[in-house]
Amino acid sequence: MLSSRQEKKRKHEEPHTFTLDTLIESLDGEQTERNARIWEAFLKWMSFQFESERYIGFGKLGIYGYKIDSKSGHKVPFLYYSEMFCKEHHFVYRGEVYPAKPVVKINYTAIAKHLNDISKEEVGEFMEAALSKIARLMGEGDRDIHLNTLGLLRCYDSEISFEAMVPSRQHQMQQFDTIKQSMIDKANKTFVRQLIDK
Repeated sequence: MLSSRQEKKRKHEEPHTFTLDTLIESLDGEQTERNARIWEAFLKWMSFQFESERYIGFGKLGIYGYKIDSKSGHKVPFLYYSEMFCKEHHFVYRGEVYPAKPVVKINYTAIAKHLNDISKEEVGEFMEAALSKIARLMGEGDRDIHLNTLGLLRCYDSEISFEAMVPSRQHQMQQFDTIKQSMIDKANKTFVRQLIDK
């Protein structure tokens, strides 16, 4: 258990914006590649559940369902926050209420079948740690968590919200990342040239 002083220090040191990559790395830096593969297998399993009209329990946070994107016609993951989670942290949630749909637990055995060299125990250990950390980070408030195709989880001023990652927005973010990387590469080349010219 951390002391109150250590807890405050940890909260101060952790970034206000978490991406999926930083989340995976923070759980176990030595197993980043393995954990990334587990997450990808989880997304595949999730898409199979959506095809069968099933929603998925996502730890303390709530339930992942889907919505039909009006432009592409694709099923886009959508998070319905748990009323219990919001009450526990005194959050205001003005989003949509979970519709009556069959809900399943995350099936570690089924996910492991997509991963020849990773056991269901390893899958379960990682997924439980990931969901627990996401819930803890959101519970602390004043934070964005970008989960790529699983959307943007946001909490500021005690109000919690969710933004789905529709295909058009995902494409915009990919374009932004490409431009940003191009600018970084250009800056690096300029710096190298300046070193050579000296």
